[in-house]
This record gives sequence, C-alpha cells and structure tokens, in this order.
Amino acid sequence: NVIIWAFFNFDEKTGKIHQPETSLAVSLIEQDISNDVIHLTSFGGWNGPHMPNNFSSDELYNAWVEFNRINQNVFDGFDWDLEGHDSPQSKTSVLTVECLQKMVRMSQLAKRDDYIVGMAPPQSYLDVQSDLSIKSPYFNSKVRHENARDKDGAPFSTSL
Repeated sequence: NVIIWAFFNFDEKTGKIHQPETSLAVSLIEQDISNDVIHLTSFGGWNGPHMPNNFSSDELYNAWVEFNRINQNVFDGFDWDLEGHDSPQSKTSVLTVECLQKMVRMSQLAKRDDYIVGMAPPQSYLDVQSDLSIKSPYFNSKVRHENARDKDGAPFSTSL
C-alpha cells in the first residue's frame, strides 16, 4: 500500500520545501502501527512548479531530508509528478534537460540513503507531434522503436 501526499514544492528564493499542512499526514502515519503503508511526498502536479534553477540537486535533496526530519521522518521517499501546464507558453510546459538532471541526481541521493523514488511522466512530454517535447539526441520519443536494440545488439520485439 502506498499513499502519495501532494503536492510539495521548493521555494524559488530559499530552496526549502513549501510546507503544505502536514499535521494530518504526520498524525495518520504515526497511527499506522502496522507499518505496511509507504508514504511519499509528491513534487509538482499539473500547473505546478518544476525545480528551481538557483539551487543544486544536493541542496534541494538536503532541504527535503531536513523537511522529513522536522516531520519525524514519516515519509519513505518522494514521487516525481512534474507535469505540464494549461498554457503551452508556460515554462513548465517543457521538461528541460536541466530539470531532468536535477531529478536524476536527487533520485540517486535518495536511493543511496534507502529512500523510495517514484515517477509517472506525463504523456504531454512524450508527444512526438509537439514542439514542447524534450529535444535531445539521447531521448527517443517514438512510440514504436523499430531499430531499438538490447545491450547484446539483438532487436527488441515491438509486438505484444
């Protein structure tokens, strides 16, 4: 069982966690004496902010760890839910390579410290018809990967 608590974000000026009302989450988690429920904080949400540019991944991760410590370490990790925006012109309509790199680094730090990390990338970032998709030679947004190969050079099957 997993409960994902939404939505947590980083303050652009301080790098600290925007602290939503956490007393309900802390209270419910403390009452869970069976310990069979995983609790994650979720970053983002539709129309929500992405990662602030003026802080490193390490600083942001440390801010999350401190936030969790202040809240009795009730969260088992975090979930990336960085989505798009109603307005295609919004800066959060694009998942930038820099943002993705910060997410990767924070996820590595969390794994190192035995936290759980989840992610559900929205389809809008993977839209092959959109000019807003990630543009990188390392990112293939095609639904069918006819030329995809495994580590031994054998083709992947695209049939179900």
